Amino acid sequence: MKRYLAVLLCVGLVAGIVGAVVAGCGTSKAQSVIAEARDAIAQARTFRFKGTKDLAAKTPGQEQESSQTFAVTGDSQTVQDTTNQHLVLDTGQGVAAEYYILGDKAYINLGGTGWYYDDTGGKIDQPGNTEGFSKKDMDEMLKAAEDAKTTSEQGSVVTVTFKVGEGYVSIISQQLKDAAAQGGVSQDDLNSSLEILKNMSIDVTIIYDSNAKQIQHFERNMDINTGQATVSVRDSLDFYDYGADIQITLPVPAQNAQPWSVYLQQLQQLQQQTQ
Repeated sequence: MKRYLAVLLCVGLVAGIVGAVVAGCGTSKAQSVIAEARDAIAQARTFRFKGTKDLAAKTPGQEQESSQTFAVTGDSQTVQDTTNQHLVLDTGQGVAAEYYILGDKAYINLGGTGWYYDDTGGKIDQPGNTEGFSKKDMDEMLKAAEDAKTTSEQGSVVTVTFKVGEGYVSIISQQLKDAAAQGGVSQDDLNSSLEILKNMSIDVTIIYDSNAKQIQHFERNMDINTGQATVSVRDSLDFYDYGADIQITLPVPAQNAQPWSVYLQQLQQLQQQTQ
């Protein structure tokens, strides 16, 4: 459940970011560019990315919004049909969250809390998952994207914008319903999450080099009205080092990671103590 709520609260990893790169439909030129970009990222065995993630929230009556900016760095390595990923989100204030996605497990260290693992049970490939890069996620966004437009062309470098449409949101909604049916999501959480999804919009921009067959830059703007606050996430990433020798392996401290459920229990206990 925490994985899905993270999507709704805009605290997800860059995996959804990379997935959004391939979505889109609209003018024939934009369609062609997006189709090429989708094929290029699918065939890229290794690459790196860096940029920023800006989170902001504002409640009714609040004069200024609360905000936080993260520096994002990451590596991606695809072995056969499995994509491994290493990701760091750094506040620049001595606090960093680090993630490893290896196969069907995510290893997480949230700002020095120690290492925990989440056995995703294959859900790493489901749309809306915030823990890793997913080719299936890209395919589903392709089906759901709307209003793709070419906004600039400089030689072989083309900029395309598009919206991620309701078809993608409906997939996440169904995942929530399935989780509720299996007892993984309470009915109250399900109802509130489905309402939040109705008020989510996602706009994406990609810069693609058709000669190099590489995505150079990606931006995602996501806005959500939860009913209690307006939340926004702004992602801006540069992609580079395609084909580099990248080997993603789990560091020694993470090899003794505890289950994610232990972290959630500790967090719940802390919240109870502070109430």
